[in-house]
Amino acid sequence: MRRSPLVPQPICGTVLLTLVMGCGGRGDRAAPPTIVDQGAGQFTIPETSPLRTTLAFDTARTVSRGERLELTASVESDPARTVRLLPPFTGRVISVLVHAGDAVARGATVITMDSPDFTSAQADYVHALTAYHQASNNLDRERDLAKYGIAAQRDVDQAATDFAQAQGDLRRAASRLSLVGIDTAAARLDEALVVRSPVAGRVTDLSAGVGELRNDPTIPLMTIADLSVLYLTVNVPEEDIHGVEPGERASAVVSAYPLDTIYGTVSTVTDVVDTATRVLKARIRVANPGNRLKPGMFARVTVVGRPGPAVVVPATALLRVGDSTYVFVETTPWILQRRAVTPGEVDNGLVVVHGGIQAGERLVVRQVVLLQ
Repeated sequence: MRRSPLVPQPICGTVLLTLVMGCGGRGDRAAPPTIVDQGAGQFTIPETSPLRTTLAFDTARTVSRGERLELTASVESDPARTVRLLPPFTGRVISVLVHAGDAVARGATVITMDSPDFTSAQADYVHALTAYHQASNNLDRERDLAKYGIAAQRDVDQAATDFAQAQGDLRRAASRLSLVGIDTAAARLDEALVVRSPVAGRVTDLSAGVGELRNDPTIPLMTIADLSVLYLTVNVPEEDIHGVEPGERASAVVSAYPLDTIYGTVSTVTDVVDTATRVLKARIRVANPGNRLKPGMFARVTVVGRPGPAVVVPATALLRVGDSTYVFVETTPWILQRRAVTPGEVDNGLVVVHGGIQAGERLVVRQVVLLQ
């Protein structure tokens, strides 16, 4: 009996061949690369790469803006309005008429002292004043006598010389008293030494006590400061020196009054960097109505530099890798160049960048993380 050939055999062979051929075909085709690295930080996005539909581009722009720096500062009194009151003569303190924190007027008596040196200066002045009057009277008499031929001209000349010498001695004695604020017109022997405030202000430091003997004229009795105008002494790190110059606008907030903003301008910037802290000092002169600010207060200062051209890019264009920040610039269509930049201030989604890119260049602004 003849048997018919089995139909499934050729079908199975065909299916197997098809599967083998299909598998072999897929194994021979390599997937197209997403990015082609050309070296030196340059990349090509192939035409078949899905990144072409994922990445987005924008253009770096130039805007006019002043760089903003956030710095720390402390409140200090104006050195030109601060007086460390020294004892004009050595002696013993008789009375102290003020306390630390008191307001004093200019010329007000703050301390009295018993000083032998001052008594000696008073005696010298009285003696010089007496000698001056005698020399003046003698000169007038000699001139009158010479007018009638009774006195010789040499007597007149000698009287004039004596008067000039007495006049010089009186000026020196008077200057010694005037230097310490003593009115020579009211100077009296055995009068106590009165120390007066040379400025209007507040006693910020007091180091004199009743009965204290002061032999060192270089140690202050007290410190008096006019606090109506103060300085914010700003600590400027070395890397931010370029952003702080005299005349730039600044605002500050002190810890004691966090809701109040103080406005001023940078008045001076020192020329020396502290080798220990690597900072230099800048001063902002501010008014102090009501004496609300106190020397020693801590403040946070924002300095705004003079407006100038700055290159800005969207914040999404930056890629942070370790301590470095990069952008990807499209040099030609779908050819990217990785460039290092230094980011600055961020405002409304835009970042100021220094170096690495110029205004008008196109760069990747979306999904830059896919390019690292």
